[in-house]
Amino acid sequence: MVKVCTWHSRSQLSLGAQAISSPPTATYSNPTTMNSYRQSHSVTGADVKLSPSENYVAPTPTKRRRTGCGAPNQATKRRKGKLSKLPDMPLDILYEIFSLLHPQDLLKISWTTKAFRRVLTNISSRTVWMNSLASVEGLPSRPDGMNEVEYANFLFNTLCQCCYKPRAPIAWAIYSRICKDCQHIEGTWTVNPWSLMPNSFHAIRPFSKKLDELLPTYTTSLRPRSRRRLTWNRSLYLKADVEAFFGRLHADALSDNDIATILEKDAQLVRKRNEFAAAGQAWEALGEAERAIKRERLKSLRYKRVIEKLKEEGWAEELGRHPSIYASLEYMTGVRVAKPLTAKAWEELKPSVLPWMNNVRKGFISRRVGELTRIIESSQLHLGPTSDFSLSKDDICWVPGIREIITGGSNEEFKELKAGLAGRLPRLTDEVKAVRSAALLSLLPYENPPAEELSLATTWFKCEHGSCQALQPKGALGHSCFKRASSDASESDRYYMDSVGPPWSVSQGVSFHKEAAGFARQLILSDGGDPETMTHEKMDGFGFVRDHNDAVIETFDSMVQALVSDGSGETQFWMTLTPDEVSGLISLLGQHEFPS
Repeated sequence: MVKVCTWHSRSQLSLGAQAISSPPTATYSNPTTMNSYRQSHSVTGADVKLSPSENYVAPTPTKRRRTGCGAPNQATKRRKGKLSKLPDMPLDILYEIFSLLHPQDLLKISWTTKAFRRVLTNISSRTVWMNSLASVEGLPSRPDGMNEVEYANFLFNTLCQCCYKPRAPIAWAIYSRICKDCQHIEGTWTVNPWSLMPNSFHAIRPFSKKLDELLPTYTTSLRPRSRRRLTWNRSLYLKADVEAFFGRLHADALSDNDIATILEKDAQLVRKRNEFAAAGQAWEALGEAERAIKRERLKSLRYKRVIEKLKEEGWAEELGRHPSIYASLEYMTGVRVAKPLTAKAWEELKPSVLPWMNNVRKGFISRRVGELTRIIESSQLHLGPTSDFSLSKDDICWVPGIREIITGGSNEEFKELKAGLAGRLPRLTDEVKAVRSAALLSLLPYENPPAEELSLATTWFKCEHGSCQALQPKGALGHSCFKRASSDASESDRYYMDSVGPPWSVSQGVSFHKEAAGFARQLILSDGGDPETMTHEKMDGFGFVRDHNDAVIETFDSMVQALVSDGSGETQFWMTLTPDEVSGLISLLGQHEFPS
């Protein structure tokens, strides 16, 4: 006789019992926990007696326990969370907990394991679903033909019932969720129910009501691709409902009174469904409004947290001084979203927010500098050159007081600066020229040189950042290569440099040109002049090489620049030349015949 393992009765099974029960003689105690009867009873060879006349049922093999040394593999070990003891709780406690949950939470719990699904879909759990549905404010009454579990799944399971796409809209009158793609499935829907009417059906039978009042419909909006601004509504009918409707009216034995009775029942059913649809749409609109308010609240809180994080990064003063120029931060991707700003979220958002802040600041400074530049250029064009030194917009913007207003002044302070800038240009020019002249004077290889040394023809400077020609003092005052960013510049200055340019730095960009000074001295001596008194003003335009028409070919400045440069750098042999040798070099430069 073969001993076949059998299931126990439903009353003896626990919530998690999926294993084979013990022999019928066994009894169970405390059948109220989830894991009471998880241990299965395998059938051994001694329990099996084979008989040729009986069918043999193979016993279910048991899972063998792994044997081996060491701890179990951490990758395959099941992680235990805070709810790991939930399956071991008694049923009455579980029911009490489940009654306090939202229907959507109950659905998700029923999707976790088969044991929970079997419990929550049992008839004994109906009270749990009723209490859970009753806790939802404004929920329409459950329609006939649906139990509590089906109703909760219809309301809170957002998957399309055809293709299982998420966030499918609800078709309230037909009790289903259908996505837009499935609304065009051929064979399921129809927009012309009369096309499904049987050919043998007599159309002259009295229809006292419209077809929309006799069949449940789903109204959807349609927007054609050719006219995206135009939309219109269309009614969809389930083909199954249409075929069933015509099937009820197709019987030949039906009288007109019978047809009228059928139509009246169908009309009452459709009215109930339409009332349910109206209540459902109102509840859905209320829920969407509440969710929109919640999303806006979360967005506002996240935006405030982003501002707080930026202040911690050193932008507090900037945000407080110019809040309007950073107002568009909330429209940046990832800033104003309906999610809390965690530490991980901020680390992911910071690499994009901080460069955006820098670019906004640079743009703000550039706009202010551009406005001042137009004022400076207009004033200089109107007044004309007043001296051999004029300020550029870079120079003026680095003047102390003006730079602070550009980078951190209020709108009122900046407007006041623009209004008085044109009148301040002459005084600013003299001030900046005096500061730079003093800086150049400190580079001369003399102890406490007087200011008159800058006017001597033997005073020359060179650029340290390129192959520029030798520079007179008036050329060195405004030479652009002298502008270099200092290594210890603040972040505010760095943003400012991107818009204006680095400050004028004598110590980093210019030095005394001793080679040019030596050649200038030799040229002056060769012409019989005194290097200690000869000035640049006297030597300007002095022609050392002329053609046969007495036209100047080589001036003093060009001669010095030609002598100190060999095409790639300065020559170093000037100290070995005597005045006679310089004169010979001058005559060598002038041997070329020039046309008249």
